[in-house]
Amino acid sequence: MSSRPDAKARTEGFTLVEALVSLLIIALLALALSGFASGSFGSLRRSAALLSDASCTAAFEEAFRAAVLSIRPPYWERSFDLKVSGPSSYALSYCCGLRASELRIESLPGAIRISGPDGPRIFKGLSLVSASLLRSGGGFARGLELRCRVGGRDCVFDARFGSAPLEYAHE
Repeated sequence: MSSRPDAKARTEGFTLVEALVSLLIIALLALALSGFASGSFGSLRRSAALLSDASCTAAFEEAFRAAVLSIRPPYWERSFDLKVSGPSSYALSYCCGLRASELRIESLPGAIRISGPDGPRIFKGLSLVSASLLRSGGGFARGLELRCRVGGRDCVFDARFGSAPLEYAHE
């Protein structure tokens, strides 16, 4: 009976080739998972950016509507108008009770500032394209419309004044 003394040691462990092959398989799996994870993190970043744009847009729309709602144009005034006071700056003068007030909407680099009855507020991530008054068929101002760019998309915000003049049908 001839038995080699190292045969028993061979059956109890792994050879160097087996260990290297298993390490290669583990490395390939780790590489595939890292590519998948980086793609997942990229989509997570894009989703977070869209959510940030949406929350900024919602906050801006709420502040814009509140500021416009506080405006009560005189019912006899048809010349109530939006004044352009710069390249992308608009002002709307109105009376709030007995005092004169002004709603100012300005485009800043990468942001919009609304200065109204609650003071100035800045909204980052938006850019102002244009502003115009919404008018009724009789020419009375009914509200304000803003065209903005948010995250590369065009958005339109409109809001009605707190009160608007009644128009009578002339027969």
